[in-house]
Formats: sequence, structure tokens, C-alpha cells
Amino acid sequence: VILEGDLLVSPDFVAYMQWASKLMEHDRSIMSVSGWNDNAKQGLVLDESIFVRAKQFDGLGWMTTRYVYEEVLHQALETCSNKYPW
Repeated sequence: VILEGDLLVSPDFVAYMQWASKLMEHDRSIMSVSGWNDNAKQGLVLDESIFVRAKQFDGLGWMTTRYVYEEVLHQALETCSNKYPW
């Protein structure tokens, strides 16, 4: 789980990440899970019938698996870091 330094999480953030990690164990097409949603609506938190897939990457508070990091992100980050002068 990666959090921005000044991010305040909701009381159910850890429970949500635990729930979502179980999905990631069984579905390798899920590359990351974010605790941030610009379109979040009160009352839908931890509703297991709702899991929205997005094409964009939402940062702030997110997690990935070791598999995704080692097989996808590591190379992408290395390439990006070598290509662009941050």
C-alpha cells in the first residue's frame, strides 16, 4: 500500500484494502486498487457488489501486488525514469 505523505485516510481504508487484496489474488488483470475515487458516493463503501474498473491510474492511496510490480511496473518505471529528466 502506497500513501502520499499528507494523505488522511478514512476509518475503513484498511478494511477496503484487505477486501480488495483478495480480489487481486484471484484476478491478475487488476493491476492496482485505489482508495481514491473522484466519483465516490457516500453509502457505497465496502459494498461488495460494486467494483469499478478504470482506465486511468488514481494515485494518492493505492496498492498493487508483488507480481504486478515485478512483471509490469518495475520495467515501466525504470524506462520512464531513464527517459525523462525529473
